[in-house]
Amino acid sequence: MRQRGRLAWAKGHAAFMIEQAARQGDDVALLRFGGQGVELLLPPGRARASGSQRLRPVGGGGGTPLAEALVQADRLLQRTLRISGPTECWLWLLTDGRTLEQPQAPLTPQHVVIVDFDDPKKGLGRCAAWATRWGAEHRWAQA
Repeated sequence: MRQRGRLAWAKGHAAFMIEQAARQGDDVALLRFGGQGVELLLPPGRARASGSQRLRPVGGGGGTPLAEALVQADRLLQRTLRISGPTECWLWLLTDGRTLEQPQAPLTPQHVVIVDFDDPKKGLGRCAAWATRWGAEHRWAQA
């Protein structure tokens, strides 16, 4: 994600999504995954526009523990559902797909959207393949 400003682009996209959720009164949580592992940056709860500030220190590089991130996201969603009761769950995965892992589909969310930050001209096609396999929506990130 560090190449061609993709990480900054993804962080801007995530910040926009958090701010939009805050305007709509939605709940959000934010997990970061990379060479340092998987980290909960924003615990589940009512979205606040200020939550996007949690993205500033996020760096890139060092590998992508995608499978572990998806397991942790599933656990987080399950715990939230136990506490809050039944609700519609979405998982938005922002990635360039540059991992050798073949992750399994997350089980808990009713909707999964993969936002693909790979280079569309020289892309590997992994995000689209995962979306097909998982029954998820695949979207190319928009500039």
